[in-house]
Amino acid sequence: MIQTRVSHITKELIHKCIDLNAPRKRVWEVLTEEPCVRAWYSRFNPGSFAETDWQLGSKVRIDDGHGFGLVARVRENNPNYALKIEYLGFLENGQEDLESEDAHNVKGFTEAYKLYEEGGITTLSIEQETSEEYLGLFMGMWDQALLKIKELAENKPSTF
Repeated sequence: MIQTRVSHITKELIHKCIDLNAPRKRVWEVLTEEPCVRAWYSRFNPGSFAETDWQLGSKVRIDDGHGFGLVARVRENNPNYALKIEYLGFLENGQEDLESEDAHNVKGFTEAYKLYEEGGITTLSIEQETSEEYLGLFMGMWDQALLKIKELAENKPSTF
């Protein structure tokens, strides 16, 4: 774990990898296309979804299904290779909060996905910056989300 000081909170880095028996293109589809996104986002919170087109510079609203979540921006989109978002703030009752102290505490934190393929096996690497307060929670959630991504990528589309 790498730690850096941001405002008055400590930034923690989660890094996880998983091998998938699927081509890189298929894994990318699972990461960015519905209904797959909802399926693996549900491992963080049932009903969660992302409202975005994933294009470079586009806004991302990660909603828990009840109007709460995160607001981010796509900072890197290299289809089938890399995706990175940077947090801007929170969703509160469906409204964007980009100015509160809580929003400033996550502003600049990132979430990144990298895909490497060799011999038909794709390695998905994720990195998420989070606060010390949420580190343990997100570590476990990522384990579950990566298993769901693996399941979705390795099965036929009709099994979603």
